[in-house]
Amino acid sequence: MHCKFENPPGFKFCGHCGKPLAPPTSLADNSTVAESTVATPLASHPQAERRQLTVLFCDVVGSAALSEHIDPEDLRDIMGKYRDTCQDVVGQFEGHIAQYLGDGILVYFGYPKANEDDAVRAVQAGLELINHIHALNQLLSEEQGVSLSIRLGIHTGLVVIGEIGSDDKRSLAMGTTPNVAARLQDLAEADSVLISDATYRLVQAKFACTPMGEHQLKGFSDPIALYKVENIVEAAKTPDSQSAFNQVPLIGREQEAALIIDRYHQAKSGQGQAVLLSGEAGIGKSRLVQLLREVTQGDDICLFECWGSPYHKNSFLHCVTNVLHDILDFEQCASDAEKINQLEAPLAAFGVPLSESVPLLAELLSLSLAKDRYITPKVTPQQRKQKILEALLGVVLGLASERMVVIVIEDLHWVDPTTIELLGLLLDQAPTSNIFVLLSYRLEFTPPWTPRSHITHISINRLTRKQSGHMVRWIAGNKDLPVSVFNEIIRKTDGTPFFVEELTKMVLESGLLKETHEHYELAKPVSSLAIPSTLQDSLMARLDKLGPAKELAQLSATLGREFAHNLLEAVADSSYEKLNQHLSHLVFHELLYQRGLPPTASYTFRHALVHEVAYQSLLRKTRQKYHRKIAEVFATKFPEKIQENPEIMAHHCNEAGDYESAVQYWMLAGRMAIQRSANADATVHLNNALQALQNLPDSAQSAEAELQIQASRGLAYMLLNGYGADEVQCAYGRAYELSRHSGKSSAMFPILCGLWEFYLVRADLDAAQDLAVQLQNIAADTNDLIQFHEAQRTLGATAFWRGDFTSAEHYLGRALQTGAADDTSNRMSIYGHDTQVAALGSAACVAWLMGHADRAVELISQSAKRANDIQHPFSIVYASYFSAVIQQLRGNTEKTRELAEATMQLCEQYEFWFWYDTATMLSIWAQFELSGDKKFITQYTRVLHKYIQRGSLLALTFLHSLLARMYIKAGQWEEAETIVDKSISKLASHHEHFFQPDLYRLKANIAWKYRAATNNEVASYFMEALDSAQRQGGLGLELRAMTDYCRYLHQQKQTPLAAQQMMEILQRYNEGVGTADYQQAQLLLQQLQKASAAHKQAETI
Repeated sequence: MHCKFENPPGFKFCGHCGKPLAPPTSLADNSTVAESTVATPLASHPQAERRQLTVLFCDVVGSAALSEHIDPEDLRDIMGKYRDTCQDVVGQFEGHIAQYLGDGILVYFGYPKANEDDAVRAVQAGLELINHIHALNQLLSEEQGVSLSIRLGIHTGLVVIGEIGSDDKRSLAMGTTPNVAARLQDLAEADSVLISDATYRLVQAKFACTPMGEHQLKGFSDPIALYKVENIVEAAKTPDSQSAFNQVPLIGREQEAALIIDRYHQAKSGQGQAVLLSGEAGIGKSRLVQLLREVTQGDDICLFECWGSPYHKNSFLHCVTNVLHDILDFEQCASDAEKINQLEAPLAAFGVPLSESVPLLAELLSLSLAKDRYITPKVTPQQRKQKILEALLGVVLGLASERMVVIVIEDLHWVDPTTIELLGLLLDQAPTSNIFVLLSYRLEFTPPWTPRSHITHISINRLTRKQSGHMVRWIAGNKDLPVSVFNEIIRKTDGTPFFVEELTKMVLESGLLKETHEHYELAKPVSSLAIPSTLQDSLMARLDKLGPAKELAQLSATLGREFAHNLLEAVADSSYEKLNQHLSHLVFHELLYQRGLPPTASYTFRHALVHEVAYQSLLRKTRQKYHRKIAEVFATKFPEKIQENPEIMAHHCNEAGDYESAVQYWMLAGRMAIQRSANADATVHLNNALQALQNLPDSAQSAEAELQIQASRGLAYMLLNGYGADEVQCAYGRAYELSRHSGKSSAMFPILCGLWEFYLVRADLDAAQDLAVQLQNIAADTNDLIQFHEAQRTLGATAFWRGDFTSAEHYLGRALQTGAADDTSNRMSIYGHDTQVAALGSAACVAWLMGHADRAVELISQSAKRANDIQHPFSIVYASYFSAVIQQLRGNTEKTRELAEATMQLCEQYEFWFWYDTATMLSIWAQFELSGDKKFITQYTRVLHKYIQRGSLLALTFLHSLLARMYIKAGQWEEAETIVDKSISKLASHHEHFFQPDLYRLKANIAWKYRAATNNEVASYFMEALDSAQRQGGLGLELRAMTDYCRYLHQQKQTPLAAQQMMEILQRYNEGVGTADYQQAQLLLQQLQKASAAHKQAETI
């Protein structure tokens, strides 16, 4: 029995599972050519592997009918010639005939050796097969009176390829790819090539194709878009046929571009120049060549362009013949005689002897020469080559005497040796000629010419992270990608422009993202970005070139992108000498970078994508074996590495299938990351733990593990994305559900703390109050000092935001009094912050609001000192932000800006985005106060919107009041009233009353100064501001409201009353004489008293 996959006719083995099939029934039933054989035995491959493969399936049309009318012996001869033709063509394009299936052939492009353009080779081979069969038909028609037609199907996809059994050493590709190719061949018309959309995406720039619509292939669930290949695009490597990369702005290549342009201008002045442009594949050489085209456009030049071809590396003057065909315009000539006339003209014009040069160049260009016109000179092959080179050089130099000649050759590493020799002759003449030469090549090629002053070498380096980011954004239409996706693109592409382009395009076309007006958003979760199919072949080709060292590269990839020599030595089975030999080979070929010398050396894969393809090429069971061995080596020989970075052990256990150990190590890694404030890393580790846990059966132990994971996830997401993020509620909500089933109150406490933070920042202060009470009850039951400390803080902080300052002062005071020596690191790993730092920050705000402005400074200074003493980043940011808040409340604008910007820097460093937003708003407010520039209002509203989008609703009364003050100062009274009314309307629902008095103070000022409201309305708003401040015990905001109210009374001719009110409140205000509010109040009192005295004196007179 096999897997029930419906295989195409002629398959001897199932293309999906590899099991033997029943004997094929096609031409085999009617002729002696019935065997299914492997065409060319491969060298033994020690193990199967995964790789992208382009499969070509070719079959003879009407072979059964042909066999009925042809003698079997003749048929055997016909099929022999057919197979020979196929083998010659396939070999030309470095394909491998895996099987002859009766009259069909199965061909692999990309195995046993990958090329970077395997899909292109396959399609070119398909078109050439049709042409060669047409040529063969002339012979068959003469000899047998028959002709053959073929049809071809081509598909590209992932396969597993290797020996199919212990008793069968043939290497066959398993998976759907060969079957799709065979189905396409069934659908193809006679003498045509049909390709899938997967192949079309890889070859569309090279071939003209006709869309054939979507087809439902037999045996496959999803329809596939198909294309009929018409022909190769003429000059397929011209700029217009290249990728969009040539249209990408020149990024990070300013110095190289300036140097090329400078040398071009020197050449224009008569000092011939040559520029040799080197760099690895995809580094951007073609983009600089495109720049030269742009610069020379419109100039009076003669431009010669050609490209090296991997199919013609040893074809005599292949580049030159292509150029000659173009410049002599042979396509417009009806006969060879006309072409000879075209050839003679430039030769004669520049004094090249026709009698010697024309016969030789005609032969080079495959032109028939009339016998009575020229006599082919009798010369040796070396002399013939020399005369051809002299003739070509004469033409170029002759042209250069009349006008500027620009010669551009790309992919010089694929150019034939004779063309290289011609270039050498040309470079010798360049300094005294009106010539500019630009040659580009890859690093493996070494130019044979000695350094000279007129030859400039430019080596192109990778883009920086910032430059790569600019390129990603440009390709994305100047829209931002999600940070996680953006970072993954930058990490994987390593500054190689072509990689950046292809990976970004793949992401944009994958359905992974959803485009909005301003940016892209994730449409679905993503763990890792796949390697684009456009890069698979070129990356695999780099591995296949390594020979015996390839297996070591794959093993090394299992260790990670970076690894140590001693670790590889412990894992590898090879001898020390052989290991070093293969490592040296990998370093020499620049697959790896090496630091230090063995045995203390370390290595890094040069490209993240090469590392990834080396790893992915391994079979899953091979990977598991390697990972299991690595985990054992770590446990026995490198236990200190596990303690430092448990995520390494977690990864290897996970990939080895030891999920139970993986869960424990992922959890440990997550908690350590939280302690180090590496919260983005923590979320990754903890999500990995959760994913590994899903592979274990349900049990009490797995439920307990999930509870711990979810509690830590909630904390990590809280620290990373903000307290109000949806992920926080999701993680803590699940943890709460699990903890209720466990019945452990100790496990419940940190979870309730997380939920308290969430509901607090969501401004659901009723829910936060209930949770704080639950925390107090649990702490009382457990008699745990740390829990009691934290419970008092939650009660105090909740009371603070609700505007109950007396209760807040009480609870926070108890939290600080009971905050004796305890396990600081453990507390921070559970709650994410130092409780005393947080309690002191809240207490400082409460102190200012209650009128103790100097006490507030003292408390926030203690908070900052404590945070710096314990060197906990999140606690430092917490204290730094509230230090800025206290300075803002005190009216010290410049100090507010300094502290806010210092907080922002820390938040950027550690990715604390909740505090980054709040600190940014303080910084913007301060900059507006100092400059009055209205642009800061727009910036403030943008950040406020982002803050709310993150799910944060806490402190909006305070943040809205700052915005309203900005609007008022800018004269935008209507906007100010809108924001104040919006904030007042929310008070009843969320109960955030701590800054309520200031909202009513602002409302009163707007009604008084902007709307000219009635005295009763204005007075009512002032009274509400004063009454609410007095109910709260909030002398700080009461002083601010009373100052504005007394200004209003003075304007209403009630100056004595205003002076009395101001004197009374200032007598209650015992500290903070240096604050802006106190100084303004004191100044107003003096003005009122002076005005009152003047009024009394006037009455007396």
